[in-house]
Amino acid sequence: MNEKNFGFEKQDTEYLITRHSLKPEKGVAASERYPGITEEGVELAKERAKDLLTNIEQSDAGTIVWFGGVTNEIRTRSTMQVYVDAIKEMIARGDIPDITVLERTEITKEGKLGPTNSIKKLTETIKEAPENKIVVGIPFLIKELTSRRWFDEQGKPTEYTLDLLKRSGKDEAKFVELWLQDSLESKAMPTAKEQAGEFSRGLSRMEEFMRRFIHDRDIKIVAVGHTSELNAYLTNFLPGNDLQESYNIAGGKPLEETEMAIISKAEDKIKIFFRGREYEKTSS
Repeated sequence: MNEKNFGFEKQDTEYLITRHSLKPEKGVAASERYPGITEEGVELAKERAKDLLTNIEQSDAGTIVWFGGVTNEIRTRSTMQVYVDAIKEMIARGDIPDITVLERTEITKEGKLGPTNSIKKLTETIKEAPENKIVVGIPFLIKELTSRRWFDEQGKPTEYTLDLLKRSGKDEAKFVELWLQDSLESKAMPTAKEQAGEFSRGLSRMEEFMRRFIHDRDIKIVAVGHTSELNAYLTNFLPGNDLQESYNIAGGKPLEETEMAIISKAEDKIKIFFRGREYEKTSS
């Protein structure tokens, strides 16, 4: 993605969002190294990491890639960690000198640093390598990416959530389809539009945070989320007269585990790369 004028100060900004990997179901154990996802899920995430590395390699010199936004569910953080670990291993094996991976241990290796000094150290490290592509593997909890609105303050499913689970027979595809239809009829809580707005604000907030410290570099943000939030976010950007039509245009099914979409903003245009197709929509 080399088009200019994306995001702030004529610098490129790109969001690479994926769903988390396979979570343990009945009779299937979680990975010991990556809790919240299965060993099969670890391998699936490693495959997605190859696509992420290809995207990074094709970026302009000096691009900062932050792995990035996660939710309160451990499976999103573990999926993100697999991406970072796999990319680090592939870079080492492939001898790719223009990509530097920085994790928390690299930033704090000279001693324990608080948040302010850690950011300062990270910024200094980035400035020392202006031509390098920098992968920052320090996940942040982004509250707007979470599925908390499906639950009450005690963490129990809301009445609407339970009703939707019952109506869908706990079938994921049917759940999303019914939710989008309810959203069109203003019967859903939360509606897909509300959920998409929160997701978008969360990504923007992370970008604004990065821009305070990295003013003149292209940015990519990798975020790992959940199927309802991701589908809401994408269907609000994809072309179509309403949410249901947009959902059908994109294949009419929820995102599969580790499935990825790439979103870029250029002036008043939003470009989405998803399931092998490119979409463009005027931002409102």
